[in-house]
Amino acid sequence: MLAHAGLHVAEEFEKSSAFEEVVEKFQGLDDFTQKLCLLSFAVFPENREVTRTMLMYWWIGEGFISCDDSKNSVKRILDAFSAKKLLEPVEDERKLLPNSYKMEPHVHSSVIYLAKEMDLFASHNGKLIMKKSSKKKVCLVKDSSLLREAKTSAMKPGTLRTVFNSSERFPDFTFKWFPLMDSLRVLYLGRWERTDERHIEVKNTSFLKI
Repeated sequence: MLAHAGLHVAEEFEKSSAFEEVVEKFQGLDDFTQKLCLLSFAVFPENREVTRTMLMYWWIGEGFISCDDSKNSVKRILDAFSAKKLLEPVEDERKLLPNSYKMEPHVHSSVIYLAKEMDLFASHNGKLIMKKSSKKKVCLVKDSSLLREAKTSAMKPGTLRTVFNSSERFPDFTFKWFPLMDSLRVLYLGRWERTDERHIEVKNTSFLKI
C-alpha cells in the first residue's frame, strides 16, 4: 500500500515539533497552488523517487500550472520545496538539474495528514484508499479492483476529475469508467517511478479511442 500506519496516525505526532515544523513551512508557501502541488505527494510512498516530468504533466492536467512556461514553473515550485527541505532532489551527475525528487518519512506523514484534512485524497488508518474525495479525485491502490467502489455504478465516474494510479498492478477495470468521465482532466494509470521496482501493466490503450 502507499504508506505504513506510522507517524501520521499517532496522536502524539500531531503535537510533535517535526509535524509543527512541516505545517509552518507549508503555511509559508507562496500561494495556494504551491500548497496543492505539495499535497499531491500524498499519493506516493515515502522516499520514492518521483520524476519532474511526470509531476509537470500531472500539475498541468490539474490546472495548477499552465502549459505556457510549464518547465520553468515546475522548476520554481520544486526549487521552493527543496529550499524548505520539504523535498529532497535526487542528484544525477549526468544531468545539470535533478530529474527526480523524494520525500522523507516525517514530511510525508505530515503531507498525508494535511491532504486528509483538505479532503484531497481519501485515507483510512494512515493509508490512502480508493475512494472518491470531495474534490472528485481517486487514487488507485493495490487491489482496488476488488473493492465494491470499483464498480461503475458505485464510483459514478461522470464527475471524476483525476484518476491516479499509485500501486494497482492491473488498473484495466477503470476502462469501464472512461466513456462516462465527462469531467476528466488527469488520467495516469502507468508506472510513475524512476526505477522499475513496481510492476504496473495496462493491457492496451484502445479505450482511449472511444
